[in-house]
Amino acid sequence: MTFEALIDHGSSSVLIRESYVNKLGLRCKPLRKPFSAELAIENNGQKVEISFSEYITLQLHDPSALWSSKSIRAIVAPGLCTPMILGLPFLSHNNIVVDASTRTAIDKKSGFNLLHPILPTPHVPKKKLKEFFKDLQQDRKLMVAKLNMVCNEHKRRSMHKFEEAKPVDVISAVREWVEILAAQDQLKQLGNELKSEFKDVFSPIPHHSDLPTDFYCRI
Repeated sequence: MTFEALIDHGSSSVLIRESYVNKLGLRCKPLRKPFSAELAIENNGQKVEISFSEYITLQLHDPSALWSSKSIRAIVAPGLCTPMILGLPFLSHNNIVVDASTRTAIDKKSGFNLLHPILPTPHVPKKKLKEFFKDLQQDRKLMVAKLNMVCNEHKRRSMHKFEEAKPVDVISAVREWVEILAAQDQLKQLGNELKSEFKDVFSPIPHHSDLPTDFYCRI
């Protein structure tokens, strides 16, 4: 059952309306000593004092089921202005810190904020294997269609960017390659002749220990 409650750290007790005790089907127990309280509103200038003699034990839960209080005792108060008043005993027993400036009531141990609870995440049913493969096939078809569209568009654009090449003349290409090879052989032969004629220049330099020591230059 869901109902609203008033957090009042100035109240010295925890109170619950009698009608909600009946709705929840809670069992009332007698107090060892009647509890007396003064009403905030006076009657003809006179303070009104009322007495309560029963209490119940209950545990509160956040609607999202992410936070639960410790079991507490609440005094049954007929005609209470709100379904329930959570006074100082409830706050201290559950380590609740109330900050009026930030409008928070936070559990020190869990960090849960009673005034701004986290909404429960809606449950998403898990797909069956057959439905999963069906969706996978649909996604694959969509992906292939998009790829074909993109590839065709790139192909269409590429056709206008490149110039058509002239057909290759095989005979001319072979002749040109033969001439290149002949020129390479001719250059190689000419290089060998130059190395032979000027072998003193192109011959490998001997080791310094093999160099002659009786002259400084030879032309």
